[in-house]
Order: sequence, then structure tokens, then C-alpha cells
Amino acid sequence: MPLQISHYLLLTLLSSVVIMAYGFQLLLNVPGEKDLTVYRFSRRVLAAAYLSLASLGILEIFLQNETSEGAVVSSFTLMIAGFQAFLFTFALMALIRPDYITRHLLGVHFGVITLVSAVLLISLFGFGGMVHTVIFRLCLVGYVGQLVWYVRKFRQIYGEGIRRLSDFYAEDEDRRLHWINRCFYMALTIGILALVGAFMRSFYYHFFIPLYTVFYVYFAVKYCNYVPVFHYVLRGIALPSPALSVEMGDTEDIGIMPEVVMDTAEKDPSNVVAAFNNKQFTERLQQWIEDKKYLETGKNLSDVAEELGTNRSYFSRYLNTHEECDFRNWRSRLRIEEASRLLLIYPDKSVSGIADMVGFSDRSNFHRQFTTIIGMSPQNYRKNRE
Repeated sequence: MPLQISHYLLLTLLSSVVIMAYGFQLLLNVPGEKDLTVYRFSRRVLAAAYLSLASLGILEIFLQNETSEGAVVSSFTLMIAGFQAFLFTFALMALIRPDYITRHLLGVHFGVITLVSAVLLISLFGFGGMVHTVIFRLCLVGYVGQLVWYVRKFRQIYGEGIRRLSDFYAEDEDRRLHWINRCFYMALTIGILALVGAFMRSFYYHFFIPLYTVFYVYFAVKYCNYVPVFHYVLRGIALPSPALSVEMGDTEDIGIMPEVVMDTAEKDPSNVVAAFNNKQFTERLQQWIEDKKYLETGKNLSDVAEELGTNRSYFSRYLNTHEECDFRNWRSRLRIEEASRLLLIYPDKSVSGIADMVGFSDRSNFHRQFTTIIGMSPQNYRKNRE
């Protein structure tokens, strides 16, 4: 066997062994907490995918001599890339929108990819020649369509996850999801490189195989270490969007609001939001602002809604309707307005110190928010008013 082919087979074998090892690692020490059901399921699916992909690599080694090297390498690369796109996209979306991932959805996508891969293999080993070339090119087109669909779906799910997290927590809590976004686009890059590899010679894979193997290791480690963050993030992103939760019968746990909501709904069912105009609620909200409770840290939308005697869904709808912003931006605006006052009252206090006083732990976030809301940096604001 030529030396070049031996290098390729050796890299494929080593990569398959490493990926298989991390596949077994994903099956070990899986947390058993009740609220991690989706995480457990997605992690097991991920492990099965790792083991399947490693098995495909080993199978490729045994089939290498059955036909031409180029056709085998290109076909298996395309199959593995299709499974990889499916695997990483759904594993990541499970961390953002657990309610979106179902066994049926996974089964449909897995079944389609498996069927297409089987047809490609049959064309490769059963027919070859022009038949395989045509089917291979059709599969390439299908793979491009798969990537496009996954990118659009992931961006939609990720955007929804960020909105839910921003609505539930304050400041830059969405940074906890940045690694998910980063991993997705890293996986997409690997997928595009795999597409390029379908038209390249063997030496290309001497670079490509180590690259995707390192990524597989990185992804498995991050996924295993995500458990502590998942507990935190799940509270904000696994709940229905508040704006979609305000229904006619959704008066449960609403504190001071049910009678007003039902009375308003009876008069005009399309105007449930008008229930927020009741005097008791607005007085409580005004008092809450006057007491500067917005400076308190560690409180999310649900906590504040409970203090005001309502629930998160109705409070969020109130902010969207009357303040024309979500909870995060509303509270940030109140904090920045207080910060602008404190900058002048305490001219000797550092900007970081003022940021801490109004509830911002991240100075860069405070600077960005201040500039957006006030129209200039904290330093310039203080300087212009001295």
C-alpha cells in the first residue's frame, strides 16, 4: 500500500479510537437530577453518535481496498459530515430549547440521513462509475441544503434562547450561551471543510482529520462540563416565552391581577393587557422604583414580579406594552439613570465604583449600556457636567 494511503489510514484509525473513547466518556457519570432529563437524553444521543461515527471510520479502513481510494474517502467524508451536522446541531439546540427536541424529530432526521448514506454506499460498492458519480453529486446538493436548513434553524432557536434568558435575568447572562454559538459555527466550519474535502486529494485529509478530531474532543469536554451552567440557564430558557403565555385563562398565581383581568376580558377579550392599568399595580410599581429596588442584584423577572404581586408573564407583557422594552432593558435604563446621578454626586469615585453601586458587575457592560442610553461615555458625561 502506498505510503500516502498508509498515513491516511493511520490518521483515520487514531481519530476513530479517540472519538470512540470520548463517546464512552459521554456515557459515564451522567447526572441523575430530575431537571436534567433532556440533558441526559441528548448526552446519550451524542455518545451514540460519537460511537457510530468512530465505527464508520473503522469500517472505512476495512473497505479501503474494495474500490478506488478517492471514491471511498469522498463518500465516507460526506456521510460522516452529514451525521456530524445532525449530531452537533441537535445536541446544541437541546441545551437552548429542550422543549424543541423530541424523539420523533431526532428519529426523522437520523432516518433520512441513514437512508441517504445507505443509497450512497450501494451506489459506491454496487454500481460505481457514472451511477455513483450522479448519486454522489445529488448527495452533495442535499448536504448543502442540510447545512443551510440547520444554520437557519439554529439561529432561530439560539435567538429565542437569548431572548428568554435576557427576559429572565439581567445584564449579560446570555454570555453563558456564547460557547454554544461558538461550537455551532466551529462545527459548521468543519462541515464546510468536509465539503471542500470531497474535491481534494488524500493529502488534504492529513490536515482535516486532526482538526475535526480536536474539535470532537473539545466539544465532548465542554458538553460534560456544562452541567452546572445548565442548571442556571434552564430556569430562564426552558420556560415558555412570557409574551406568548398571556391567555384568557392564564390568571393562575397572578396575585392582585385576576379579577381585573377577567373583568377586562369580559368587556373586551382582545384587550387583556388593559388589566395592567389598575391603580393598585401601578402604585406598587412606582413605590418599587422609588425604593430603588432595581439596584438589588441577584433578582430576575420572576422575583420582581412576585414582589409586585403578579407573575412573570403578565409583568413582562406590561413592560413590553407600557415601557416598550423587556425586563432587562427596563432595569438597565433605571440603573443607568441612577448612575448618571451618582457620577455627579460622587466626582471622586471611580466609574467602576459607580457601576458596582448600581448593580453592574461587568464594567464593559456598564460602559456599553451607559453610552447607549445616555449618548456618551461615563467619563465624558462627568467631564461635561463638571
